[in-house]
Amino acid sequence: MSQSIRLWTSLGLAVSVSMAAAVSLGMTRFAYALLLPPMREDLSWTYTLAGA
Repeated sequence: MSQSIRLWTSLGLAVSVSMAAAVSLGMTRFAYALLLPPMREDLSWTYTLAGA
C-alpha cells in the first residue's frame, strides 16, 4: 500500500470516529431533554439538582 493511500485511509478513519462521537453526543443531549421532566417527577428533583 502506498504512503498516500495509507494517509487518506487514516484520515478517513479519524474523521469517521470524530463524526460518530459528535452525533452520539448530540443525540444524547436531545434525549436528556425529553427524559428530564419524568425523571424530575419520579425522583422529586429540582432543576438545579437534575443538572439543567
